[in-house]
Amino acid sequence: MTGSFEQRLNQVLPRLASPDVLPPTALAEYQAWLVTVKHRIVLVRLRMALAASRELIQFYWDLGALIAHKQAQSQWGDKLIAQLSADLQKTFPEIKGLSASNLKYCLRFFHFYTSGQGASDLEVAAAAAAAASFGQQPVDQLPWGHNILIFTKCSSVEVRGRRPLLRGTNAAAGLEPRWR
Repeated sequence: MTGSFEQRLNQVLPRLASPDVLPPTALAEYQAWLVTVKHRIVLVRLRMALAASRELIQFYWDLGALIAHKQAQSQWGDKLIAQLSADLQKTFPEIKGLSASNLKYCLRFFHFYTSGQGASDLEVAAAAAAAASFGQQPVDQLPWGHNILIFTKCSSVEVRGRRPLLRGTNAAAGLEPRWR
């Protein structure tokens, strides 16, 4: 055989894609199957995006809990966040969510859902150890920007439940449309 593999493949592929190669019934069956495969790809891509978003929200929750716990143990205050941000950005320059302002949002996010329950600073720090129980909540189904909007515009979780914040949604119902 002469020619490279790529040359032979380029000669064969157009013939395989041609409708003349398959009988009409086989072509229709193939096209229906192709639609199913394409639909599956779209579904998997959507699930991957949702899973990535859920993991990011969980990470930000955990990070907020870790910061709250460290601040309760030490006397660093806001200097902890600035130093942590600098150290993390130095180690992970490709990650955008490690700025001092975003770390403060992580801390506010954690405090918003724990302090609103009448928890003291020590109880909030103890909740940091139990942060893994946060998942499977409507809040981890919302993008990070929407979560920031909720905890910066509302004074407590109870207020969040009564106040539609996102256009077309009701914050109390998670992702349920407001007009229903």
